[in-house]
Amino acid sequence: MGQDPNDIDSGTKSKPNAIALNREEPDKGAQIDLLLDRSDGMTTLCEIKYYDKTFVISKSYADSLLSKIQVYRQESKSKKSINLVLISSSGVLENEYSRQIVTKVIKAEDLIS
Repeated sequence: MGQDPNDIDSGTKSKPNAIALNREEPDKGAQIDLLLDRSDGMTTLCEIKYYDKTFVISKSYADSLLSKIQVYRQESKSKKSINLVLISSSGVLENEYSRQIVTKVIKAEDLIS
């Protein structure tokens, strides 16, 4: 059975949203593909990638992800802890950047199988 997108983390119920932050200054903003505002004091930011090969997080992409988290913290003023989940069609290559930033990787097939 596929994974319920509302239960991405620990079976905790959440409210899914997508969001664009800081629209007045787009070069300083962030687009978050899926935002789960969880009932357990956590927020899960989901980055969704479609590639025909395993996705690789480079240093510059890792910096971009960290920037999204920072913009979300500043704009939302939320005190919740933040997890970053990467949803990918072909998975993510584990490297120093993925280990530092990504809390969980979900392959698309996990959501629909």
